[in-house]
Amino acid sequence: MDKQINSNLHSAADADSDGGRGLLLVDLIATGWGAYRDATGNVVWFRLPATAPKKPGLSL
Repeated sequence: MDKQINSNLHSAADADSDGGRGLLLVDLIATGWGAYRDATGNVVWFRLPATAPKKPGLSL
C-alpha cells in the first residue's frame, strides 16, 4: 500500500480546500475498506452497509 494513502486519512484538510477528505468520508461510512497500488496507480476498495450506518456523529 502507498504510504501516502494511509497518511492522507489522518491529515486534516484546510477548511477552504476543494479536496483531501475522500478517505475520511470512506472511513466514516464504509463497513470495511483498504487500498493498494497496482500498475495504474492507487486502488481503494470499500464495503458499504445496506442500511444507514450507526456511527456516532454521522447523520445522513
